[in-house]
Amino acid sequence: HEGVFHRVIHEEGANLYREMFDESEASEHPRAGVIPEGTLIRGFVDGRPEGWMELAPGGAFIRIGKGRTEDLGAFMDQKLATVVQTTTPISMVKRWMRGSPNEITLQDVMQVREIENERVRLAVEELARERMGEEAYERVQNQLFETIDGRRKRLTKALGVFTTQNGCVWHVTGDGKIRGLHPDGSRIRDKVMIAPDNSALELGPFRLDESRTCSCIHWLRKENPENQWVWQQDHSLETRTRIGNAF
Repeated sequence: HEGVFHRVIHEEGANLYREMFDESEASEHPRAGVIPEGTLIRGFVDGRPEGWMELAPGGAFIRIGKGRTEDLGAFMDQKLATVVQTTTPISMVKRWMRGSPNEITLQDVMQVREIENERVRLAVEELARERMGEEAYERVQNQLFETIDGRRKRLTKALGVFTTQNGCVWHVTGDGKIRGLHPDGSRIRDKVMIAPDNSALELGPFRLDESRTCSCIHWLRKENPENQWVWQQDHSLETRTRIGNAF
């Protein structure tokens, strides 16, 4: 079964549980993690209690519905960009290529490029090339490279290696991806986004203060700009090596 797609819309994310339960038993079931706001997920709702989804490929559960998630619909209705942001095997992507009425756009090809597993990324790129045809695919690829160059220039102020007061270290790459480490060595993955109107650089609930010219960068909480998160540039080889070895 292909499942359905949802987007997490609650500002605190979606709590992840190891099993489903009645509301009255909530205190007996501690969460196993949190899925951040904005994350796209694929899962199964048929045969599960109302208001619950079992995440693909199975074994973990979240509460869904009003105020928690947005229902995006069935598998074949999705854009390729949505499909590849979820835990979806290559065999299902092949099925999408054969059966979805949706065209493959520049945004889809950009998202395919974000797939971290190189083997999977190359396989999906080849499937897209076969479906679109060589000429159309190359045309979109040229548009992609132009977009990437413009995106990197827009992200310039947020790029580099940084340290924060709590001991975390961060590396923001040219495409906005963030690779960070907590003091205990646990990994952090995130991404700096460009606002739809190109007016700001955003990281979750924060927006970069681009008016400052000092070497550190200041992230301001969107709903309360007095609340700042300061990142200090770190040029040390030790920090770069730590992050490089962890990822």
